[in-house]
Amino acid sequence: MELRDVTRDLFLFAATFRERLNQGSLPPVQTLYHEAKVLFDRMDQVVVSNPALSARYGKIKYGLVALIDEIIVSSTWSEGPNWPVLELEFYATNIAGNHCYELIKSLTPADVDLIEAWFYILALGFRGELAFEEARWEETLLRLYRQLPQRIDQNDIKLSPEAYHVVARKARRLDPLFSLWRSVILFFAFLVMLIVFYQVVWVSMVDDVKEKSDEVMLQIRDKKLLEELKEIKQ
Repeated sequence: MELRDVTRDLFLFAATFRERLNQGSLPPVQTLYHEAKVLFDRMDQVVVSNPALSARYGKIKYGLVALIDEIIVSSTWSEGPNWPVLELEFYATNIAGNHCYELIKSLTPADVDLIEAWFYILALGFRGELAFEEARWEETLLRLYRQLPQRIDQNDIKLSPEAYHVVARKARRLDPLFSLWRSVILFFAFLVMLIVFYQVVWVSMVDDVKEKSDEVMLQIRDKKLLEELKEIKQ
């Protein structure tokens, strides 16, 4: 098992938050908080028997906590201001805004799994102290991307204009950034496919349970009917 396997569900939670918000399908804040806590508890349990993996997870958990806190608190969700900050509960601190970037600066080329995780943390919405410094945040994201071991080769691809918020600025070389955003888009596409898969599996499971439940109910009714007929005959 690798670090990406441990963090997959947490990243899925983060990636689907905005969609759930737009669809009006978010539960009460305490219920959502419980969902997040369950994910962290599950990750903690998964790595407990693997010291090496546990150590790697321990180095990225702070960033995962910061990601969840920020995307919820900074969202337009009416219950966002009532979110019980995970960082306060887990670490008794409130310094994620700048501390996360200190952790990113401490990464070495050997920290491939951590670099990948931090790339996703930023790509999924964490900005911290760079919330109003687009250029610096973009530069940090690009630096992480350049350190990824398997970057996607550039091919001719046309992106929808609606995909980005375009800011007028001086012309510059776009190839690296183009590749970066394409990587982010493909990452989200993968998440959408994963969500659809989960929905299909879930619907199938629900239908199966419903079918079996209906069969049981019919059997119960048949037994009751048989008993009633026996009583009538007697």
